[in-house]
Amino acid sequence: SLEIPFIESIPSATDSGKIRIEGSSPYADAEIELYVNGKKYDSQPLDEEQKFSFSNILLTEGDNYIKARVKKGDITSF
Repeated sequence: SLEIPFIESIPSATDSGKIRIEGSSPYADAEIELYVNGKKYDSQPLDEEQKFSFSNILLTEGDNYIKARVKKGDITSF
């Protein structure tokens, strides 16, 4: 399996109901899949610096659980 991606700090609270998630991964030519509350929210390829950024992630009221995984071919980080 692959190492999980590094996620920059996630805000503990927001008034807007939307957040931005940024991070990086040590793998070239890989894709990041973002999960919010257990469901796949979005995916995107890493940029040329092996970084990713998801904008305007809509959250639900209350606690939200966010995780990201790396996918390279058929191999994933979880």
